[in-house]
Amino acid sequence: MKKVLIYAGTTEGRELAQELARERIYCDISVATEYGRQIMDEKISPYICILQGRMTAEQMRLKCENEQYLAVVDATHPFATEVSVNIRESLKGLDIPYFRLGREKIPGEEGERQAGERQAGEQQAEEQNYMARKYFQNTAACVEALKKTEGTIFLTTGSKELSAFCREETIRKRLVVRVLPGMESLQECVRNGLEGRQIIAMQGPFSKEMNLAMIRQYQASVLVTKESGKTGGEDTKLAAAGEAQIPSYIILRPDEKTPVMDMDEVLEQLRRLESVTDPSRKKTQEGQDLFDLYDTKTEEVVYQKVHECQENKEQEKKQEQQRNLQITLAGIGMGAEALLTEEVRNRIAEADYVFGAKRMIESIKKLCKQNIKTYNCYLSKDIIPLIENIHENSAKIVILFSGDTGFYSGCEKLYNELCKHKGMGKAEVLPGISSLSVISARTGISWQDAKILSTHGVEPALWKSRLLDAAKHEKKTFFLTSGVADVEEIGNLLSSQFAKEEWKNLKIYLGYQLSYPQEWVRCLTVDELCKLMNRDHNDGWQDSLQNSLQEDPQDQLQDKPKEGLYAGMLINEQPKKHRLTPGYPDDMFIRGQVPMTKEEVRSVSICKLHLTEDAVVYDIGSGTGSVSVEIAALSPRVQVYAMEVNGEAVSLLEENCKQFGLHNVRCIRTKAPDGLEDLPVATHAFIGGSKGNLREILWTLYWKNSHMRIVVNAVSMETICQMQELLKELPVEQEEILQLSVTKTKQLGGYHMLQAANPVYIYAFTFAETSS
Repeated sequence: MKKVLIYAGTTEGRELAQELARERIYCDISVATEYGRQIMDEKISPYICILQGRMTAEQMRLKCENEQYLAVVDATHPFATEVSVNIRESLKGLDIPYFRLGREKIPGEEGERQAGERQAGEQQAEEQNYMARKYFQNTAACVEALKKTEGTIFLTTGSKELSAFCREETIRKRLVVRVLPGMESLQECVRNGLEGRQIIAMQGPFSKEMNLAMIRQYQASVLVTKESGKTGGEDTKLAAAGEAQIPSYIILRPDEKTPVMDMDEVLEQLRRLESVTDPSRKKTQEGQDLFDLYDTKTEEVVYQKVHECQENKEQEKKQEQQRNLQITLAGIGMGAEALLTEEVRNRIAEADYVFGAKRMIESIKKLCKQNIKTYNCYLSKDIIPLIENIHENSAKIVILFSGDTGFYSGCEKLYNELCKHKGMGKAEVLPGISSLSVISARTGISWQDAKILSTHGVEPALWKSRLLDAAKHEKKTFFLTSGVADVEEIGNLLSSQFAKEEWKNLKIYLGYQLSYPQEWVRCLTVDELCKLMNRDHNDGWQDSLQNSLQEDPQDQLQDKPKEGLYAGMLINEQPKKHRLTPGYPDDMFIRGQVPMTKEEVRSVSICKLHLTEDAVVYDIGSGTGSVSVEIAALSPRVQVYAMEVNGEAVSLLEENCKQFGLHNVRCIRTKAPDGLEDLPVATHAFIGGSKGNLREILWTLYWKNSHMRIVVNAVSMETICQMQELLKELPVEQEEILQLSVTKTKQLGGYHMLQAANPVYIYAFTFAETSS
C-alpha cells in the first residue's frame, strides 16, 4: 500500500496526518526538529511514521525515489519558502502528485494586503498617537521601520529570522521574543545575543487574554508578527495589540508559486488517488481494533494501545534496517591515483555508492564500476540521511577523504556518527598518504618532532598567532593551507615579525599540488617567499628562486602564483626558548600619556587569574594593553578581548600588539559593560578600570559565565569600598584580597635610593553558581 509524504511543521500538517490516519491511509510526516517530533508524538497513530531532520532537495528526491509515494503534500509554514522550493525541485521528473496545503487568511485582510497599510479607527489612532496596523513586504523592511520606534518590541515571528532583528544593537536590546520551547529555538536566541529576561519559550495556541497579559507584563510598545492567519494565532495577537493600544507590525506572507488548496480539497484529492491505487480499501485487523477502541474504551486504554502499535511498527522498521552495509571511510592521498593504497583502490573498484568532494570523485572515477552512484557531499549531516535511504542489503559504500583519514580529516566525526546508527553495518577506516608524509619525503626532513598546524577552516587570528609562535620557538613547523591567499599571508606575517638578521636562520619549504603533474617543491627564504607571492606581472622567478629543489622552466615564467593545494614546512635553525612567566619590563611597552599597570602588579594579577590553555580572557579597561600583551604572549591558544573607551589608549594597545607580534588579541573601543554581550563567553576577566560601572560589569560577567575567574585592581578608596560591598552581594568562592606595595631602587650617583609606588588592592575570586 502506497503512503502519503507530508512535509509538516504546521498545525495544518498535523491535522491532515490525523485525518488520513482516521481513514486508514498510511503517511510519513517529515519534521525538521526534535521539538516537531515531540508535538507529533502526542498525536501518534500506527498509520503515522515520523521522519525527523532537515533534508536537502537531493535527499528529498532520493527518499521519494525509494518509497514511491502516493502523493507529496507540502504543509510547511507559509514563510518557509526555501523548503517549498526544495520540495518542488525534488519531484521534477518523478510521477508523484504534489499538493500545496495552504493556510487560511484572516477574513477581510486581503484588502489590507492590497493597500499595504491599514489605519483602523484612524481618528482615534491620531488622538492616541499610534497607528493600529502596518504591513511590510519582508523582514528587512520591518526592521528598518522598527529603528524609528521606541520602547519594548514584542517579537512573535519565531526563531527562524531572529538574526535579522538582532543585527542592530539598538533593536536587539529592546526585544522580548516568544519562541517555541525547543533546544534549537533557545540556542538560536543565545546565538543572537539575547538574554534570559528577553526570551519567552512557550507553545501556543495563545488567547487574546494571554497575549494581552504578556504585552502588559513587558510594557511592550509595538507588536511584531507574521501574516500567519488564524491558525498561527494572528487574530488573537492583533486583537490584544488593539486592546493595549499599541501598533502591530505585520510581515506579509510571500506569494505562493503554485496553486494552494485548503484541507478539504487536499483530502478529496488524496481519497481519489487512494481509491484508484487500492479500490478494495480493506481495513487491517490492527486498524480495525484500534479504531473500535476509540469508540468503546477509555482514553487510557486507547493511549496504551496506540503506543503498543507504534512500538511494534518501530521494531519492524528497526529489523528491516538491520542491513549489512559495507561502509569504507577511505583516505585517497594527495590526489594522484599512484598514491592510492592497493586496499583503497580495491574498495573503490567494488563500490556501489561513492561519497566525497567533487574533486576527489573526479580523481577516482575511472576506477569505479560503470553503474556507480556518486554523491558530491562530505559532511555527516548530508551523508547519513542518504545512506539511511539505501535499502540494498550488503551494498558497498565508499566515502572519500583527502590525504590521510587521521590527519586534519573529517573522518573521525563521520565515523562516530555512523557508529551511533545501529543496523547500518560496520564502518571501516582505511588510511591514506598525507601531505605531511609527501613533503617530508620530497625534502628528506623527518616530521616526528615537527609542530603541525593547519590554516584550513581556522579563524585567521588563531592560526596566525599559533604559526608565528611555532616559527619563533620550534625547529620544525609543518603547515597545511587553504590556498594561495594563506601562503601570501604567511609570507607577510614572517617578513613583518622576523628581523632581517633573523631571516638567515629561517627556511621555508613550500610544496604545490603534491602528487599531481604540476607538482613542485622549493626551498625559499622569507624574502623569496614574499617575492613569489607578491611579484609584479613582469617579475620572473629565476632571480629569486636560487634554492629550488625542482626546476620547471615553464613554471618559472608564470606571472602570478596559481590557486591550488599548498603545504609547507618552516625550519628555524636557532629557535628561541619559550617564556613561561609574565613580567615584561615596563620600558618594553609603548606608553604615551595613558596609565599602565606596573610590571609587578601585572605579574601578580595574571598569576591570580589561574589561566588555563585555551582560555578566553576579557581585559576590561585595558589602557595601553600591557596586561593583554602579557597574557596573550603566554600562549597562542589564549584569546584576549581588550576593551577600552579611550581612543588614544586603543591606538597604543594596537601598536603594542603589533610590536610583540600578537594576533590573539582583539581590540574593542567601548565602555563596559556595553559590548560584552556580543563577545564569546570568557573563562577569565581582568578589570583594570571600570569608569564607575563596576557593579554592572561584574553582574554582566556573572550572567555570561557563572564560573568565571575574576581579578580586579583597585587604587581608589571608592573602588575598594565598592568591592567590599560587591563581594557580599555576588556569589563568589576562592576569594582572595591582597594589598601590593612595590618599592624599587633608583640609582642617584653612587647611591641606590628606594622609591615606593602607590599600593594596589588586588581582588581575586571565582563566581559560584547558585541553585536559585
